[in-house]
Amino acid sequence: MAAGFIRTAGNRALSEDPSKNCGAGVSPVSRRRPGGCGTTGFGPRTKIKLLILDCDGVLTDGSLAFAASGSEVKTFNVQDGAAIRQWQASGGVVGIISGRVSQALLVRAKELSIKLVRQGVAEKLSAYETMCHEAGVTDAEVSFIGDDLPDLVAMRRCGYAIAVENAVARVKREARHVTRRRGGDGAVAEAIERLLRLNGTPARQTVEHAP
Repeated sequence: MAAGFIRTAGNRALSEDPSKNCGAGVSPVSRRRPGGCGTTGFGPRTKIKLLILDCDGVLTDGSLAFAASGSEVKTFNVQDGAAIRQWQASGGVVGIISGRVSQALLVRAKELSIKLVRQGVAEKLSAYETMCHEAGVTDAEVSFIGDDLPDLVAMRRCGYAIAVENAVARVKREARHVTRRRGGDGAVAEAIERLLRLNGTPARQTVEHAP
């Protein structure tokens, strides 16, 4: 075999360069298993580096509110913001993929220094693959948090799929982990605390700044 490649369990060639594996048809991730989708072949030894979030129903409670001007209004959770700061401080990267387009989301992302944002995405797999490439990670190094059926294509590809408590039943069934808290009510903070533990980086007990 050529240098720079390894064999996966399925006897397929996998590049040692992470950026070449995500979405290339050769992945260290099995699509499903009885315990949920998003199962990595390397187990807990592979740290999650990129956390991708859906917006409506995950960062928010899924409600749609509009101002008199017609602009969309979103409410975000302060605990989620604090946890995202912790994740970034630990070296993790955050991305957001949303099916809707909202200026409020862009403002929130800028406030939290989240640069990987894709809005108005009807089919999330392509956006997921692009985000993986930009972050330089493999599928196994990604966690995706979702709540609805359009999220499943990305959840099946990532290394650790998480559903929020208010997710639809099918998403919950296929997720590797389901939060106790609902979207917009600290579910992202709960998920990040779990991911930090899995990565061997426990969440701090106090937060200096909770945006």
